[in-house]
Amino acid sequence: MGNVYLNNSEILNEKILAAGYAWHYMKYDQNPAWDELEKIARNKKTGLWSQADAVAHWEWRKFSKLKVE
Repeated sequence: MGNVYLNNSEILNEKILAAGYAWHYMKYDQNPAWDELEKIARNKKTGLWSQADAVAHWEWRKFSKLKVE
């Protein structure tokens, strides 16, 4: 897990979470602030959360493997 910085100060990871275009996977990152950013985006229904049927990439991969085998 790594952080991507914009202009040496802003963290791109946080901007993506706040815009609703990423999941915060608590299993690998325990940052409560990032978890809160995802929750806020979900509540606002922005980005991924604007769609009722948004599927986490790890679930999609699991489902895709089942279909192929």
